[in-house]
Amino acid sequence: MTRTCNYICLHLLLGFVCFCVKVAVATGNAHTNEVSTAATKELLEALSESASEAKFGNILEKELALFKGQEQACGHGADSGFLALVLTRGYVETAKKIVDACIEKGELINVADLQRTANTLRRKLTEFTGFIQSANRAMSKVTPAFEWAQSADQVFISVKFAHKLDTPACIDVEVDKVDIQENAVSVAAICKGKKKEFSLVMDLLKPIHTGNSTWSMASVGRGTFTLTKQKPDTKWARLLKTRDKPKNMHVWWQLHEKYEKELEKAVKREEERNRKENEESKNEEEPQKNENGSGNEVKHETGDDVDVSQSDNAEEKEAKKTEMEAKLEEEKTKQKKIVKKAAKSEKKKLKKEKKTSLKEIDAEIADLEKKIKDAKERKTTTSKEFDTKLSKVDQNLSEDIAEIDKMTEKDLQDNDSSGSLSIFQRLKSFISSTSSGSDSDADANADAEKDEEKKEEISEGNHAKEL
Repeated sequence: MTRTCNYICLHLLLGFVCFCVKVAVATGNAHTNEVSTAATKELLEALSESASEAKFGNILEKELALFKGQEQACGHGADSGFLALVLTRGYVETAKKIVDACIEKGELINVADLQRTANTLRRKLTEFTGFIQSANRAMSKVTPAFEWAQSADQVFISVKFAHKLDTPACIDVEVDKVDIQENAVSVAAICKGKKKEFSLVMDLLKPIHTGNSTWSMASVGRGTFTLTKQKPDTKWARLLKTRDKPKNMHVWWQLHEKYEKELEKAVKREEERNRKENEESKNEEEPQKNENGSGNEVKHETGDDVDVSQSDNAEEKEAKKTEMEAKLEEEKTKQKKIVKKAAKSEKKKLKKEKKTSLKEIDAEIADLEKKIKDAKERKTTTSKEFDTKLSKVDQNLSEDIAEIDKMTEKDLQDNDSSGSLSIFQRLKSFISSTSSGSDSDADANADAEKDEEKKEEISEGNHAKEL
């Protein structure tokens, strides 16, 4: 955060310097020859390019020397904007030299302009300070949620960079510090996108090996402590030194179930070791009783006290074990409720989506069925229309043929050559009228072919009569 603020301050100061340089160039006094113009340009370039005060002072002294004997002996010295620029760079001693040179030539410094520049700079710095304070207030501190489990030799802690275990983790997280000590571990991280600062400090119940303990980033927004117990093949009663369970602390059920049998065996081995140690301590006390007969009664009483103390320790262990099992069972019940609730919510959501999808499909089916029904109706109607047209064509054809037969039979009865010619004329006019009244070219062609056949038959009949 301090590094970022320094960068911002530097950019603001450089921007202000560039602005003052432009003002100084725009309002600077014009020089009278090419040598003085080159010296002024070199002076402004040295000031804008962050030159050292010594280098800038040497260039300034050369320019002052060039202006000796001229009316504007101190060049930019009487320009309050240029003087303010020099002071902004922090070149106080150089600014004093400029003022002395100007006063020596009788040129006065415009204090009012210089004061306005100082006020502007002070106002900008005040605004920038307020900006930094508001940025600091915007960064909220959060204690991340975490899960833990243990094996016989190690302790596992999964840290999720979120305020709750069932909320999305910060994706753009940057771990700032991880500290692993003998009796405590801690991690600090920053979520850039959400302006959150995560901090988790845990005082452990028992000591660990710092050299064999590690921290690693797991999936997105998660990290894992893998801690090695100083006393292996044991089971910790709890993770933290305090008996109060934090709200954001949970059991890592996946690993807990994985190492559950291993821990049960470790507990039995630990109880066996404690029993053997008690027996060895009793065996060491027996020779001392035999050596000092007068102290037998006292020793006997001491042995009874040891038995009572051991019995109390066993009861205390049993009580702790029962308490721990009760807490684990309670936590397990809570986790099951959470999982069941999430599953119920998911099932409800899926059922709703299923109902919506099926409803949409049914609507599509109904629409398709309606279209099929409409198509079938159009098919039936079209078929009927064309059947009607076909029957009409057949009827017209039959009527035309009957008419032709009548005309031919009448002319044949007349048995006159002129009548034979009238047959062809009537047939021609009849065929032309029939062709113009037809519905299609195909029907007309068919009628024409039939008429031609009739003509040929009539012609052959007439020719036979003539013969």
